[in-house]
Amino acid sequence: MTETITVYAAADDAKISFGGALRSLAGQIVQHRWHIGQLFIREFANAYQLTRFGVIWNYILPIVPITVWVLLSALRMFPSFEGVSSVVHVTMGVTLWYLFSGFLMLPITTVENKIREGSKSELPLIGFLIAGFAQLSFDTLVRAVATAGVFAYFQGAPAPGILMAPLVIAAAFMFFTGIGMILAIFNLAYRDVVKVVGVVLQYGMLLSGIVFPIDQIPILSDYVAFNPFYVFVDSIRTLATSGAIKHPVELATFSALGAAIFVFACRFFLMSEKRLKGFA
Repeated sequence: MTETITVYAAADDAKISFGGALRSLAGQIVQHRWHIGQLFIREFANAYQLTRFGVIWNYILPIVPITVWVLLSALRMFPSFEGVSSVVHVTMGVTLWYLFSGFLMLPITTVENKIREGSKSELPLIGFLIAGFAQLSFDTLVRAVATAGVFAYFQGAPAPGILMAPLVIAAAFMFFTGIGMILAIFNLAYRDVVKVVGVVLQYGMLLSGIVFPIDQIPILSDYVAFNPFYVFVDSIRTLATSGAIKHPVELATFSALGAAIFVFACRFFLMSEKRLKGFA
């Protein structure tokens, strides 16, 4: 009886094109779609398995941050923003911040937490990432419904420009997720990466115009255009409130850069996966 041994050489990985990497990852997702769905269902159901309210917490906890900021805004802790209610401004900012920071942080934490499980199963790491993004999408949908209610009550109907928001979100997804996938690989070798990113995000919320009008502070206003969080978040808010794109050049720049980063990250992630089992 002969045993077939497959040897992977560095030259094999070098032959993978950027388009081939995208197709390969997409193929893995399609091939393991049932397992990914079951993983999401398992994580969704088990998160609060021993609690009295069970999965109801999956609907309550995502909107808790929204209620906190609504309360602070209602107490007039924040000024109005160019004719936009502070409640709307802050609520939209917080919802988008959790989404975009999740795009960045989720690949890092998922690879770190699932590398051992992935090395013992047939499910590739991209499958764990997709399941994590499914949970992030669910949490965001719950927050979005609450945010829409707040917007309708305090601001009325959104401007038609809100229809362009999904395109901005897609660009933000490629930008932040691409960076997150690259950092996820380095984090396995240097576990300080996830700590540094966490610290940066804590300060980043205050420096991205999520809550405070950072673009009106003289010292910081000159640098907001270099902050991708600020550009993506504020672009969506202005699309919803005035229908205009406030930062067209910066938005186009980060969108193009994000597409390039995402394609590179997919190839880098695919090429690195075969070598990651040693970190399990």
